Amino acid sequence: MGVGTQLQRAQDNYDTAFKRLKTGRGNLINRAQSIVKLGGIKPKKPLPEELLQQAAENAADENLLDTPAKAADKETKE
Repeated sequence: MGVGTQLQRAQDNYDTAFKRLKTGRGNLINRAQSIVKLGGIKPKKPLPEELLQQAAENAADENLLDTPAKAADKETKE
């Protein structure tokens, strides 16, 4: 394998790991923000605003997917 292939593989792994941090139910970014809002910790540095927005948007999308209509659809398919 060449250097270019290895670099691409490393980039893909980085992208996958970063995506897991900011997407999905209970992602790490939203959990950290919840702790800060509850007064549990005082961070030395704030998280980047863009990252917080992306995580919040994803969480909102996840919540939309968990509506009763989706649950009803799931039951009718079974």
